[in-house]
Amino acid sequence: MEKGEEQRLLEESLNKALDEAWTKVNAALEQVVRASQGYEKAVWLAAESVEYASLLFSLTNDLEDVDPPLPSGRTTETLPLVKDSVVALQRVRESNHGKKMEDYANLRTAVQGLRTAYLGLLKKPGRQGQSLTRS
Repeated sequence: MEKGEEQRLLEESLNKALDEAWTKVNAALEQVVRASQGYEKAVWLAAESVEYASLLFSLTNDLEDVDPPLPSGRTTETLPLVKDSVVALQRVRESNHGKKMEDYANLRTAVQGLRTAYLGLLKKPGRQGQSLTRS
């Protein structure tokens, strides 16, 4: 496979992954706002989807060795974390990959926010159900 063809396929896959991540992050936000039963799973699915988009973004843009700094001192409350992740992903979608380092940092911020939200939900007292994390 030629380099140009490989790049085109990566970009197509990235765009599809970003669209899927956008759908799942917004679904998670909606479920968190409504406190729907099982919204933990929606947060986990959103985190996984954004993580995959982040991976494709790094491969597409040769950023495999880049580890952008994450914001510190963030809240641990679920709703603000999910909202912040939606905003970060929206920034990536609106930039059209023009600022690669900034976009990648936004993707990693979204992933971290969703992971933190999900892990916070697992630690809540009285939570029933099973962990969705892999062993």
